[in-house]
Amino acid sequence: MLHHPLRPEDGRRRLKVERGATAVEYGLVLAFIAAMIVGTITALGLTLGESFGDFVTAWGAA
Repeated sequence: MLHHPLRPEDGRRRLKVERGATAVEYGLVLAFIAAMIVGTITALGLTLGESFGDFVTAWGAA
């Protein structure tokens, strides 16, 4: 069987594969962004907790 480069079936198949790959890539980007948000909120929370603790200690000593 001869392979014709412009068969519509090949284009549809390639499009499905590319859609699947694109979905995986978007999923990885979303997971990375979520991890960065969680890390930032955790670090910010720890810093604010320490600052609030220092404030409360200084307020109680005054």
